Amino acid sequence: VKQIRDANALGNTGSAGGLGTGGVKNDGSDQATIEFNTVDGALDIFIVNTDGGNYHFENNKTVTNSGESTTLTLASSGLTSADQYNNSSIYFTFSGTSYVRKITDSAFGSSVQTLTLDATIPQLTGTITANVAPFCRINGDGHGQEIVLTANSSDTDAVGGVTVVNSGNSFTTASVIIEQQGTGSGTGADITAIIPPKG
Repeated sequence: VKQIRDANALGNTGSAGGLGTGGVKNDGSDQATIEFNTVDGALDIFIVNTDGGNYHFENNKTVTNSGESTTLTLASSGLTSADQYNNSSIYFTFSGTSYVRKITDSAFGSSVQTLTLDATIPQLTGTITANVAPFCRINGDGHGQEIVLTANSSDTDAVGGVTVVNSGNSFTTASVIIEQQGTGSGTGADITAIIPPKG
């Protein structure tokens, strides 16, 4: 069994004598490759400390758009006033790809909500259904994470869990912020992100 090398002391470069190509600690083994390519943590595990209440969730809502854009139309919306979907997340899968977007603005008219998103989505075809939840922001030093909150099965306006769509990487610090939706009534939920060892 190979001993874990002193990569931090020697550095991951050949010139420093570390694990990089030509480094004296790189013996060409799989173990050396693994150690050289280690990165800081991904966010795979979350603990719901307090589920709070008065948050707004909707599941299996039909969404449409007319082309690649930052706009979605939400049919049969549960909220019927402007701005109430603001700071919510919307989550759906289309053509094998999952999308998580933050709703930055919402306008109600003709029995539908028109949602403005924080990033572009492709033109949707077929019947696409989406879930709406409070937007969960990660403050940390990593990147790439996409998570979606789910409702408590026994208390449907409380946070029951976290679905990890993309765990991201390079995190050494991470705090979870549940943004206040446009309804202005959600309160009390608290979630901790567990950062795994570098690997």
